[in-house]
Amino acid sequence: MPSKSGYTTRVARREEVPFFFEQSKARGWNPCPGDLELFYELDPEGFLVGEYEGKVIACVTGFKFDETYAFVGYYVALPEYRGKGFGLTLFSSLQERLRTCRVVALDAVLEKTSMYETSGFKELYRNIRYTGYGTKGPIPALPASSDGSWCMCRVSEFSRKEDVVQYDTKSKAHCVPREALMTKLLSQQDGFVVTSQITESKDCVIGYGLMRRALDGWRCGPIVADSSAVGAALLAALRAAADPSEKFCLDVPSVSSQSLALVQSLDFSPGYTCPRMYTATPEDIDASKVYAQYSSEIG
Repeated sequence: MPSKSGYTTRVARREEVPFFFEQSKARGWNPCPGDLELFYELDPEGFLVGEYEGKVIACVTGFKFDETYAFVGYYVALPEYRGKGFGLTLFSSLQERLRTCRVVALDAVLEKTSMYETSGFKELYRNIRYTGYGTKGPIPALPASSDGSWCMCRVSEFSRKEDVVQYDTKSKAHCVPREALMTKLLSQQDGFVVTSQITESKDCVIGYGLMRRALDGWRCGPIVADSSAVGAALLAALRAAADPSEKFCLDVPSVSSQSLALVQSLDFSPGYTCPRMYTATPEDIDASKVYAQYSSEIG
């Protein structure tokens, strides 16, 4: 058994970021190649590794949205070093970095839930990975219930991206405002925005949905919408942007009855489930508007 005397934990160097991707890939989490680079640009101090005798053997991330809230992900050790305390030592180093945050969250591997409970995390709900396929074609027509006041366009063609960022904050779809992350996502990822006409010269955002390339197919999210009709329209538009041969995955919160009803009414199959765990109960979050989470690794 390796001795931990030659083991250290530290902030990862940029050239070590691919290690996080490869470990996520090896665990079958279907990672998105662009996620880690985006994350690193926003919080490079949030990447930690465990190094044993000069070799990186474990990794974990702790993305700080602000000084009060952080999300943990990519927690993996190489198979031959598991069960020997290396991962726990690394996790303790991460907890020290996040000690000022009132709330820390993560999506747990189901069989590791009890381990996180000993570290002060409690399950609040579960995220369920649903998988379907693309439907490649024209953007589907908006539902008749929109009575002509709704308009959908691609994110790339929507000039008021700051309105989408503000909508995400006002919708309380996330524990804390995520302006920096949303600004990056809207500039780099494909997706759609739905607006509703208020007056002849003014409209407002009532939903948006994003998608990005994953190792296998697409991962969809966030999808945030004011109603199930808007959520359904966004999901249909996103699927229409993907080929029928490509997998189309989204992580649905179990506490959002509308989103569960939507995916269960379509040809999506449920896959693995991750308990969403917190060190303290988050304030001001409304999961009813969340039709797909952004990421099980970044929150």
